Amino acid sequence: MVKEDYDLQKYVQMLRKSGLKVTPQRIEILRYLDTYRNHPTAEKIYQDVRRKMPSLSKTTVYNTIEALRNNNFVRVLTAFDELRYDINTAPHAHFVCRMCGKVYDIDIPTSHLDAITKIPHKVEEVQCYITGVCKECMAKEGGVKK
Repeated sequence: MVKEDYDLQKYVQMLRKSGLKVTPQRIEILRYLDTYRNHPTAEKIYQDVRRKMPSLSKTTVYNTIEALRNNNFVRVLTAFDELRYDINTAPHAHFVCRMCGKVYDIDIPTSHLDAITKIPHKVEEVQCYITGVCKECMAKEGGVKK
């Protein structure tokens, strides 16, 4: 089986299992998020996916993202001027470059999160952002840390 066929079947199964209607737009948006993992805004998703699907509307992008979020296929990153979306819903942190704005996933031990489950409140989400300068921007700046 070709990887693209496997991915298509994976997305179809994800959507069907959650009870969501399988549409070419939903499959393409899932494929985009899964392939690039660049924590895009809805506008970025729209611009990039529209190249492959010229009839795609912004409304469809927003509605699809909301449906994917409601079914825990994506999480919303809120520490930015615009909402960004992450297909990696497992507990992890994000490194945000203050120079270029890129967002990187960081796998850090989540054992400290066990303490959160012991508080007398209902925790619905935990987000961790680490801000600094990425290695690409440091290289452009001559390796100088600011």
